[in-house]
Amino acid sequence: MQNNGFEALLRAFRKMKTTLFSPFSLPLWFTLAFPAFLATLDSGGGFGFHFIQPDARKSATSMITDHFTAFLILLAVLILLGLALTLLFYWLSSRGRFLFLDMLVRGADAERLGSRWRRFQAPAASFFHIKLGFFLGHVFCALLAIPGLLPFTGPVVNAFAEKELLPHTPWLNYNMIPPELQPLCLGGAGALVAIAFLGSLGLFILNIFFHDYGALLMYRKGVSGGVALLATLEAVRKEPFRFLKYLLLLILIQILASLAILAFLIVTCCCIGYFLLLIPYISTVVLLPILYTRWQFILEYFGDPGIRSAEVSPPPAAEQGIDRFIIRPERQSQNNGPF
Repeated sequence: MQNNGFEALLRAFRKMKTTLFSPFSLPLWFTLAFPAFLATLDSGGGFGFHFIQPDARKSATSMITDHFTAFLILLAVLILLGLALTLLFYWLSSRGRFLFLDMLVRGADAERLGSRWRRFQAPAASFFHIKLGFFLGHVFCALLAIPGLLPFTGPVVNAFAEKELLPHTPWLNYNMIPPELQPLCLGGAGALVAIAFLGSLGLFILNIFFHDYGALLMYRKGVSGGVALLATLEAVRKEPFRFLKYLLLLILIQILASLAILAFLIVTCCCIGYFLLLIPYISTVVLLPILYTRWQFILEYFGDPGIRSAEVSPPPAAEQGIDRFIIRPERQSQNNGPF
């Protein structure tokens, strides 16, 4: 591991400048953007400002309350659809993560995309299983918090709907609970919500470490996702301050990235830049310098000499299939930094 996080961040930035701008190659950008787009499908994103007028809110509320049963059915369908899309994005991002890491280490033209796609099938599947475990952990934390929130659901929903939409029962209305039991109910609800929040926060942070350190370990050593997760936990236990510093540097990267995006929106007169950022794949191309630096930082902070000395093999001939949808860049110079 590298000792200085800021030096690792500077090396990642220099590597990004050398690869993407020395010289500038639009085909290279599109080639790198494809796995980067896949790898970030599970992270969400997007920017927007929403202004809801009072009349529109009242109309929407009236529509929901007048067709409450239909609204609940539609909500259930949307939740199931959202879960299906979440699993699909998790699966694609697991494959894209190893594709993008390999392109950063060995070069974008070291191997055809179809060959890379097949080669990382097994580790991506193992990585996906661990991601699914994290997702189920978050679902469990949410379910754990529900009993603590239920007594406050009735007043909130009824106040929003401006009518008695939910029945007045003690388990949905805190005010109907006997006064002598209210402190106990409030304490229990607070404890459940606090445990759920802390558990979800812990899973979120561990998920970041596994996504970066664990995935790199799987790529470097060829271990399974379960072994990589245990190794990540052991590494965090042995060097907590190193991982804490890594987390703080990620926050710094996020702040700098937000400032860069704001500058981009200002330079492009907001409307044009905002429109580009709304288009999923194009937004990845536009934000590629930020994504490249962020992912290269993983390699610089956690990478070992074996990764940095990886050789780039000559690109094989193009094949039919997924490769024909990707523009192949010109061969990069071998003097592109530590990788």
